[in-house]
Amino acid sequence: MSRQELLEYLLEEIEKCGFKICDIKSMPLPAVVNVDARVMIYNSDEATPFEVGHELIHIINKDNHRGKYFDAINPQEVRANHEAILLLWEIFEANGGSYEYFNVFVNTTDAPFELAESIIKNEYLELHEAIT
Repeated sequence: MSRQELLEYLLEEIEKCGFKICDIKSMPLPAVVNVDARVMIYNSDEATPFEVGHELIHIINKDNHRGKYFDAINPQEVRANHEAILLLWEIFEANGGSYEYFNVFVNTTDAPFELAESIIKNEYLELHEAIT
């Protein structure tokens, strides 16, 4: 799945949740969501699959009091980062990806490398080693 196809898939999932999506190229942030107003605003020139996936996780979890954009100590932001990586990894694996192609995953999603590596190792590597 290409980067563009992944973005389109994520945006469709957000629409399925009943959210209006507005593409505003002059927006200074890549993507934000207002769960109460059921709207997501994003800059299609800047937003990455990781950032859109992060906002989708906020929608799924109904996070409406998150503080500042990507506040690293806010539990809702930490959870959204973690779950976005797991969601994107699931999609990656469903499309034939594996841990051997971890760099392709990071390049396609723009997930933070170190965070993604630690999460994927902890959540999946042991499981795959046990199976094989």
